[in-house]
This record gives sequence, C-alpha cells and structure tokens, in this order.
Amino acid sequence: MFISTSFVPAATYTGLSPSQVQEFSSNVMSAEIFGAFLMAFDTRRAESGMTQAQLAERLGKDKTGTSKLLSAPRNWTIRTISDLSVALNVIVEVTLRDRIYPTRVFTSTGVSNHQFPSSAVIGGVKQFDALDNTVNSANTNDPFKPSVRL
Repeated sequence: MFISTSFVPAATYTGLSPSQVQEFSSNVMSAEIFGAFLMAFDTRRAESGMTQAQLAERLGKDKTGTSKLLSAPRNWTIRTISDLSVALNVIVEVTLRDRIYPTRVFTSTGVSNHQFPSSAVIGGVKQFDALDNTVNSANTNDPFKPSVRL
C-alpha cells in the first residue's frame, strides 16, 4: 500500500487559521488512509472471500471492534495501521510530496524529484499540469477543492 495524500494546493488554505489548516489536512489524510485500507479489505474479500470475522481474528480483535474500525475514518495509531497492514498482507510505504514543489518527494531514504507527465493523474486526482502550472481535481469543476474518495 502506498500512502500519499492528494495534492492540496496552497490556495486552498487562503483565509484559514493555522488550526483550521491542521484540521483540514488531518481529515484529508485520515480519509485517504482509511480509504486505502478499505479498498485493500474489499479486494481481499472479492479475491479470497475474506470476512470481517476473519480480519478480526487476524487483528486479535472481536468482530464488533473490527466493524467499528472499518466503519469510518478514525484517529488510528501507527500500531493500528501496522496491524491492519499485517492482517491484510499489504506493505505500507510512506512518501511525502512537497506542496511548494509538487515534483519533489521525500522518503525515509532521501529526496528526489519525480517528473510526472503533463496532467498526471494519480489515484483519480489530477496532480499537476506542467504546461500551465495549475492543479486540478479530476472529480470536480473546482480546481481548489481536494478530491477525497472513501
């Protein structure tokens, strides 16, 4: 699994207080992580018939706790994310993308500049159009509204 929050242009934060920016960013990240795990579980269910009860057993939790875990984005700990990744047999990779220079990527092993093709679409979201230097969402007409899929 690759965890990467959708590119949210700096203009989105215009007029927001620092605490509002933090809350917004936290909500986007929570939704992205939750959505990725939900997609992984749905894929495992479709491929192998994995049930919530089986996932609960792999997590060492009861079915009710697992159901709550999968019902909505929550303030998951690193331990919860790690446990889910083991239970679903996925690898979590963390990459940070610079909001100022969208092609710059930070990982635990270094910094690199990825040259996305013009109008690159990653995860259903148009990332950055190198030709006209704009950022757009593939799912909305508002170029500054982030696209979060659950």
